[in-house]
Amino acid sequence: MKKYSRSLALLLAILMIFSVAACADSDTPEVTTEAETASTAAPETTETVTDVTTEEPSVSVVAPPETTEEITTPPETEPPKATDTIRIIMQSGIGEAILSGLAEEKYKSLLSDREKALLYDFGLGIELSKTEDLAEKIGNLVLAGENKYDLILTDPMIGTEMLSSGFLEDLSGAGIAIENAPGIRQSITESLTVGGGIYLYSSYALMSDIPSAYALKYNGAKLSSDPVAKALAGDFTTELLLTYIKESSFSLGEASPLTLYRGVGGKIFAENASGIPTSALTDSTMFGVTYGEALALISASTDQKPDFTVEKISQLKSGEIYLPIPKASVELKYSTPLDHTTLSILAAPVGVVSGTRLNHLVSSLNSSSGAYREAVRAEIIKNGANDAGNLLKIIEDNSRLDLGILFGWGDIHDLISEALAKGTPSDTLLSDRMTEMRNKAVDAAAKIVAERLGK
Repeated sequence: MKKYSRSLALLLAILMIFSVAACADSDTPEVTTEAETASTAAPETTETVTDVTTEEPSVSVVAPPETTEEITTPPETEPPKATDTIRIIMQSGIGEAILSGLAEEKYKSLLSDREKALLYDFGLGIELSKTEDLAEKIGNLVLAGENKYDLILTDPMIGTEMLSSGFLEDLSGAGIAIENAPGIRQSITESLTVGGGIYLYSSYALMSDIPSAYALKYNGAKLSSDPVAKALAGDFTTELLLTYIKESSFSLGEASPLTLYRGVGGKIFAENASGIPTSALTDSTMFGVTYGEALALISASTDQKPDFTVEKISQLKSGEIYLPIPKASVELKYSTPLDHTTLSILAAPVGVVSGTRLNHLVSSLNSSSGAYREAVRAEIIKNGANDAGNLLKIIEDNSRLDLGILFGWGDIHDLISEALAKGTPSDTLLSDRMTEMRNKAVDAAAKIVAERLGK
């Protein structure tokens, strides 16, 4: 065996000597560097000498110099330089809301990962500016023809203020269509359109459409049937919830009566054939049905610790589940109201360089935010039931805003809240003179906005 080991060692030594000689005679000596020798030949040779024999001193000739400490970090680990920059301006104090229950460090880490993906995958950087009065600043830049921003990050209230003044670009003309642009939340964006134009939109780049959505929080109490299975099957109705409430309890939580009214399918505003928002309260049949459904749930509300609570989404605790707000009937779709005071949206100022570049910037921003969005969704549902992800998707896909509410046309929110709280019959509310006056004001304001937008 020892003879065999010596023969093998001698053969290896001869091969290594031939290798060194070949390198010495080569016309391209830079092919074999000290770093390459250290990373390839060295481990094999050292292992052979140690394990096989120590009696062949000639083998030690090929041992590499100790140059490991001189190896530097490969240049490919350095971040690439941005080939273009997305210039975003936002109102101070608003923007992408830090999710309730999501640690600030985790949130910042997710944002950092998204920005790295944007840089490495698309060569884009983000330049973020803040201002105390976004609507005024954008208005002055647009009127002076000096706009220098690509996108505006704002809340719906300020966004609609700029929209009504004609300071926002119609993004549907820039190739950003809600039905095919990656990541754009169609239900939210669609509910924010005016006359078919896309001036305000929500996307994967924004996460606040999740915590801003109202849902029904269920603590997992044992009931006559499984509400989770009913919700996933599309059978979660107001009638079913009333049945559950008889077995347990219900509370509005942080929501308002208006939220519940809209959740069960009631509308404050509707769009006419031209896409102009008009009052929906004049439809006595629709209002009467949904008003009655909401009123029935309000009447069932209790002060005791509830099994069901209507509130905005936050991080789930163990044993808790978020269900969509029930619908008036099985035939309808779920409707998820959004809190317009905490929702963030994107827009583009008039005068932005539109077309191919703008489409590329928005699409890249949305695409690089996919993993970021999924990470936040995972944070929300990590302590929930196995079906929590599917339930959250139902809530997200049915999230909507009433554009009329955003424009602030009349105190309809307070009016309906008061009516529901007092149990005022729907016909009394509809015939109220104040309602009629506000309906006329809404229609007049809608026409003015449509004229400014050229619709």
